Amino acid sequence: MATERIYKKHSNTLPVIISIALVLYVLGGFGLFFWSAYNISKEVQSNMKFEVFFDDNASDEQIKNLQNDLKNNTAMVREIHFISKDEAAQSFIQEFGEDFTQVLQYNPLKSSLEVFINNEGTNEEQLTELIASAEKADGVFEVKYAKPVLQNVGPQLRNLSLIFLVLIVLLLIISLTLIDNSIRLSFYAQRFLIKSMQLVGATKGFILKPYLTTALIQGFLGALIAITLITASVFFLTTSFPVTKEVFDPLHITIIYIALLISGIIITISSSMIVMRKYLGRSAYKLY
Repeated sequence: MATERIYKKHSNTLPVIISIALVLYVLGGFGLFFWSAYNISKEVQSNMKFEVFFDDNASDEQIKNLQNDLKNNTAMVREIHFISKDEAAQSFIQEFGEDFTQVLQYNPLKSSLEVFINNEGTNEEQLTELIASAEKADGVFEVKYAKPVLQNVGPQLRNLSLIFLVLIVLLLIISLTLIDNSIRLSFYAQRFLIKSMQLVGATKGFILKPYLTTALIQGFLGALIAITLITASVFFLTTSFPVTKEVFDPLHITIIYIALLISGIIITISSSMIVMRKYLGRSAYKLY
């Protein structure tokens, strides 16, 4: 009899734990993936820039005037760096390991301004006008920029944020529904035992305590399994594709893990309380 009771207890508990683990694994995996994608897009956005190259005969005053004009446009321009001909040559030599000035006997590179864009306060039309204005400035040789990237990163980031929000909400709804259904099925098998305890005089608190304790353990173990699966998945990805190591931030992973632990426990306890109150409030004949 003892063996049978243990079997029945675990036969009800294990499916719930597995359901919770799989649902939280999918939820945590999507959350981690989209959070990483969002951060990458945000980093790309923060490095968006265009470069203004000056004629060799451009005066210091012309360069300074344009630099000041761009700096004053704080709504669109986030940061400006001036790079002289000599600095550009030194950067080239350090990057490629070859001193081209000795071969050419002169420095063909030009002085330039690196203008970093504030994408949050800039739209496509404003950006086009700003670049056109820079191209017409005195002493400017040319302006270089990746037009498709500059114009699309901002809207794409906003779209990604919206998609991320919608998917997370949908996954949360699906997760809550699946976990709640699993718990309901688990309690359905024990509805007569719950009602019998109530009929012999057991208080609601006495009846609820062991079931809520079980729910807490189920949520914790389910979240723990989900965390283990996510850790294994991240390890597999970073091992098989080393470039992905830069994608997964340890801080973000830790936050996701904590959120999964809290979510697993809260969801199981909340669902258990709702189902228990439902059965405790029913008459015996309605259980059939």
